[in-house]
Amino acid sequence: MRNAWTSPCTLDVVLVTFKDKKGKERPGSNEDAGALRVLESTQEDKSMRTHMHHLTAATVAALIAWSGPAPLPATEYEARDYLPLAVGNSWSFSHEISDPGELLGPISQWPAYAAIYPDAVTEVTITVERTEAFGDTTYFVLSDMPSGWPPPPPHFLAGKKLRWEGARLMERTDTGEQSFFRFDGPTRYTIPTTEGDDVVERVRGKTHDSAPVPRYFFGFLGFDFGERARRLFVDSLRAGRTIIFLAGYGIEECVEYIAGSDYGAYGNTMTPLR
Repeated sequence: MRNAWTSPCTLDVVLVTFKDKKGKERPGSNEDAGALRVLESTQEDKSMRTHMHHLTAATVAALIAWSGPAPLPATEYEARDYLPLAVGNSWSFSHEISDPGELLGPISQWPAYAAIYPDAVTEVTITVERTEAFGDTTYFVLSDMPSGWPPPPPHFLAGKKLRWEGARLMERTDTGEQSFFRFDGPTRYTIPTTEGDDVVERVRGKTHDSAPVPRYFFGFLGFDFGERARRLFVDSLRAGRTIIFLAGYGIEECVEYIAGSDYGAYGNTMTPLR
């Protein structure tokens, strides 16, 4: 997807898919692994690709339909429109795990998920349940993942306490408050995490007549799954976390992935259903 985004560098959005025995494409099973990768075009690894999927006008139209009313012109969106926070708002996602190396452990340890995966849609609904005050500051509390379910990508918003402050999405943490998603300021910034400091890169998508809804990509560039991943994915190891926000809707995609040409891909993906 060359020259599709306004950014100091050009990014490609790549979805690696695999076919089952019936020829049906299905990302995410332990047998048919898939993961979304956001790669700088200067570091393309074409050997890892089986298909390039473009965000088409039809895709955008479908996403607009999910969000309800017709979208505002791109110039009228504010940062808070990329994740509308109000009690009662909800989003439904398909949660797909590809973990051939069992980095997370066997799927059987999550009985509610294992009972339906991969034969049915692994649907999760995240709802803004209530507000909660800390001193003079009020946060919106989002519901967590279901019981007996594997964890989502750690940068996913389930179970978090959030609020908007200008163009920054603020999260209440155990140590205070942090802004992981900043829709203004430098396009690269550093954030502290439980895994150490990480560098976040923000890229804004262009809009045009057939796709008037803008989106923002956030990539966590310092992600490293650790020594076990390096042993499994010996050759061409790539790892990362990405999230896409769609104006007027919310999260369009949230992914944690590892890919290596000598081993199946690990992927933990949240994709909206409606």
